[in-house]
Amino acid sequence: MDALASIEEGKRRFIKQTQRLVSKGRESNSLHGRVIYKKLIKQYAKAIKAKIEHRGTASYYAHSLHLLKEINPTIIAHYALKVLIDSLSKPCLRNALANKIGRYLQDEINFRSIKDKSPNLWKRFFRASSRRSSYHFKRSVIVKAAHEELGESWKTDWGAGGRIYVGLTLIEILRVTTGIIEYDKSKVGRHYSYSVLPSPQVLEWISNFIDTASGLTPFHLPCVSPPADWTSLKSGGYEYPNSINWCFIKTKNLSSTLKALEGSDLKTVFSAANSLQRVPHRVNQRVLGVLREGLEKGINLGKILLTVPQVTDAGRPCRNNYTSAEKACQAQKHRERIANMPSYIRCYNIFQLANRFLNTNIYFPVQSDFRGRLYYSSSILNPQGCDMAKGLLQFANEFPVNKAEDWFLVGGANNYGIKGTLEERQQWPLDHQKEIIKVADDPIGYRSFWENCDNPLVFLAWAFEFKEWVNNRITFKTRLPVRLDHTASGLQIISLITNDKRLQQLTNLADNKEPADVYSEILAVLKTNLMKNGRPEYISWLSLGIDRQLVKKITVSYMYGGSEYGMEKIIVAWYINRDNDIFGKDIYKEIKLLIEEYLK
Repeated sequence: MDALASIEEGKRRFIKQTQRLVSKGRESNSLHGRVIYKKLIKQYAKAIKAKIEHRGTASYYAHSLHLLKEINPTIIAHYALKVLIDSLSKPCLRNALANKIGRYLQDEINFRSIKDKSPNLWKRFFRASSRRSSYHFKRSVIVKAAHEELGESWKTDWGAGGRIYVGLTLIEILRVTTGIIEYDKSKVGRHYSYSVLPSPQVLEWISNFIDTASGLTPFHLPCVSPPADWTSLKSGGYEYPNSINWCFIKTKNLSSTLKALEGSDLKTVFSAANSLQRVPHRVNQRVLGVLREGLEKGINLGKILLTVPQVTDAGRPCRNNYTSAEKACQAQKHRERIANMPSYIRCYNIFQLANRFLNTNIYFPVQSDFRGRLYYSSSILNPQGCDMAKGLLQFANEFPVNKAEDWFLVGGANNYGIKGTLEERQQWPLDHQKEIIKVADDPIGYRSFWENCDNPLVFLAWAFEFKEWVNNRITFKTRLPVRLDHTASGLQIISLITNDKRLQQLTNLADNKEPADVYSEILAVLKTNLMKNGRPEYISWLSLGIDRQLVKKITVSYMYGGSEYGMEKIIVAWYINRDNDIFGKDIYKEIKLLIEEYLK
């Protein structure tokens, strides 16, 4: 039942995504579009190359192919094939497609000319166009900049007729060599027009492909009954059919994984996974109710983005005479809206799933990664998800907190983001009892207290229970976990393997009176070494304000097997957000030297 529901949900999402790409003219990004592209690109490029190099009598192709001699045939095939696949499921006029193909190739010649003749200018143009991924945006930025810098002399214009001739030639080559398209002739008034259609064989193949592929991409939903226990690498969790790539180890190469682990004793690992996936959870109705209220009032609660803001100001009538400042403000709002769109989609999906599984016990199948770490398989809504997912979930069974109140209080302080000793974190909720009870009584009205904390919804769920605990400390029972995190788990493991007592203290494996911070310690040592060296460039790094956050990112990357190149990318991302470009062209050399000092 649970496996079937996940398969059906996966089908629905796969078909919806495919239809959306087709309707937007981006069919080449669909799964079947990518398969067609991969199968035909080499054959199509070879046919184009043969036609360009053919030296014979005048032919249908000769008039336009001489324009393409300076472009690599694979690039020509790429542009033409992408345009034709994008329109494969929708009838399109042949001349319109031909003109579009011709424009792409004309742009390729013009932009390549700028890159070859003025490489520095091209780099500047390209950087300016990189703010968005849209080809049309990039083209408009580059064309405008080129006109300002070079006038009209930089471009070659084939004219509409020339572009259409080039496009028609490439469309005909594809039709003859692959047979995936055909023409439909129709009369419009006194003239005939041609449309490009997929051949019947291709339409049938696309239909069969979508039907098959949609059934192989399940969307892992929570289970309404306990998942099957793991007894082997292929048996457990969701009971999918053999056609679906499902394994205890998350892997894309299933056969090699099964072969490598053949004969291994995984009983202990399976037992841990089975214990986790037998734990029943429920959706927290009170937290979900707060989200519904916020959605009805058009309020986004901190990091929970359910209401998409409009680009134009509410109540302001549309007009054409906006000032430059108003345009800049609207552009900024639009950029923020686009940047936050993945968060809106994720929050909306979690919200929908929470409503779907309200008032029922749910379970989460467990898988392992290649390192042996266990993860919940369910998509989006699971106890290891984002703050919204964790805040909406609670245990189905209650547990008394009597004689464990200290950990209940520490859990609330951790959710809010309070640092310090365990005693200090235990005391924090008691010192803020009035504010927390106000949050429980009116979450929307007192959202300023909690919506910007470390884990807003997780803290809100705890605040509801805290009020109950205050009113009845003896018999109160909780449905929430106390979440604790490792201190640099990679360094913890190394400290145990090497029996490094000092490192164990820094990673809080020893019985410290106060929590240690290994990243602050590494930062202090790095600053001391840079200062002792006395090299002016090292002093410059200190003046830029090397901080704990940067050191933590570098350390985590290094401990998880990151290369020096990966560490370099982290430092570059941090450096470009500084106010001053101190190092200029020498930045990469200085980063390399800084990494050497860090690794000492």
